[in-house]
Amino acid sequence: MSDTILFIFEGERTEKRLVDNLRQHFLNEDDTIIYATFNTHIYKLYQEIEGYDDENVDTVEVLLDVLRAKKTNTAHLADVSRRSVSQVYLFFDYDGHDTSASDEVISKMLAHFDDESENGKLYISYPMVEAIKHIHQDVGFETVCVEAKTNVGYKALVSNNCDPGYNQVGRYTKEQWQTLIGEHCKKLHYLMSAQFTLPTQYFAQDEIFDKQLTNHITPHNLVAVLSAFPVLIVDYYGADALRDLLT
Repeated sequence: MSDTILFIFEGERTEKRLVDNLRQHFLNEDDTIIYATFNTHIYKLYQEIEGYDDENVDTVEVLLDVLRAKKTNTAHLADVSRRSVSQVYLFFDYDGHDTSASDEVISKMLAHFDDESENGKLYISYPMVEAIKHIHQDVGFETVCVEAKTNVGYKALVSNNCDPGYNQVGRYTKEQWQTLIGEHCKKLHYLMSAQFTLPTQYFAQDEIFDKQLTNHITPHNLVAVLSAFPVLIVDYYGADALRDLLT
C-alpha cells in the first residue's frame, strides 16, 4: 500500500498549479499526495496552533482539524485519517511585509515543523511562492534580493523581470524545471556557503532562515530570493542525486 503524503499550501491556486506541473517530471513515485490549503499567511497558522504546543498533542491531528474547517478542504479531507498520513509538508511564504509578520514566529514554526514524518516539515519561499520564476538569463541569480519588510508588489515585479517563458507556472517543461531547480539549489548553496554551485549536503530550513537573517534581513532589510520547491527536490532526492536529475 502506498503512503499518503499531505501537502499543505498557503494559497489555493499558484501552489497547486506549480506542484501539479512539478509532479509530471519529479515526485512522481507511487505515493498518494493529497493537497490542502490554509488560504492565509503563516502568521495566522501560528495563531491557530500556538495553544497546542504540548508533547501530548498530535500536531498533525490539530492541522487536519484546522484544515477541515475550511470549505476548500472539506470534501477531499473528509476520509483522511491521522493514521493514514505518513508525511506532511507545509509550504508558506515569508511575507515579511504583512502586518502580522514576525521573524520570531518564523523561527518557532521552523523549529516545530522540522520533520515530515512527525509534526510535519515546513518550507518557506522568500519572499513568496512567485520566487520560483524570478530568473532572467541576463541577471546573475546568486545576488537577486528584494526588500524584506516592504510591500514591493512582488507578483508584478517578478512577472516584469523574469524570462517570459517562466510566467506560466503550470506549463513548465522538464527542461525548464531542471533550470529552475538548478538555479535555486545553487542559490541555496550560495546563501549558505558563498558558492554558486550545486549543494553537496543537506541544509535544514531553520539554518536557511538563520542565514537569511544574518546576511540579509537584519543588516539590510532584504531577503535573498529563494523558492521552497527546488529545495524540497534536493531534500527529497538528496544532494548526491541532484546532478543526475538535472541532466
